[in-house]
Amino acid sequence: MRTKEEKYMRVAESVLKIVSARGLVGISHSTVSRASGVSRPWLYAYVGKTKNSLVELAAKSLGEIYAGVSRNPDVRDADSWLDLQIEDIQEGFQMGRQYPWLIPLYFRFRETQNPLGEVIDMVQKTYVDRQIQFAMKAFNIDKELARFVVDASTAFKLNLEYQASFSPHTAQAEKQIVDRARRWLKGAVINLMKEKVGGG
Repeated sequence: MRTKEEKYMRVAESVLKIVSARGLVGISHSTVSRASGVSRPWLYAYVGKTKNSLVELAAKSLGEIYAGVSRNPDVRDADSWLDLQIEDIQEGFQMGRQYPWLIPLYFRFRETQNPLGEVIDMVQKTYVDRQIQFAMKAFNIDKELARFVVDASTAFKLNLEYQASFSPHTAQAEKQIVDRARRWLKGAVINLMKEKVGGG
């Protein structure tokens, strides 16, 4: 017997798989029930009676896992900030292997005026706000400069994960990509921050 949390995850995965294949028009309690193996009465009782409630649950559940919003990393300086970015990339690759439709859905629906786009934007804002705080602490910089760092590093990470979603890498190739990413982030971001903070 599956726990309530397991049922939520089955529902979330099924909803986003359906959206990936058929768009939002493919979502109904019946289609989600068939795909997930979770009964319609359970969906009505624990998720909600509308199609939007199914979509919102799915986007929030998997989006927050992908964004790592429940993690509390100890970011103290530039090196620990860099470690966090590399961990994000590695987790992004892992999520991409487990849910290959996740990153393409993000790019397809972000900034769109529908329940999925709205939840994506909300989760992204939470992620960016946290990353800004980490960058401010790591580099001892103001919020405006921290946003620049976060925008650049996030775009870089998403690009890597988007490419990987269409051409999955071997373990060896993935390690090489991560090593290159570490060098790029260290050179392009950390050295820039040291120059700016040092007045260079």
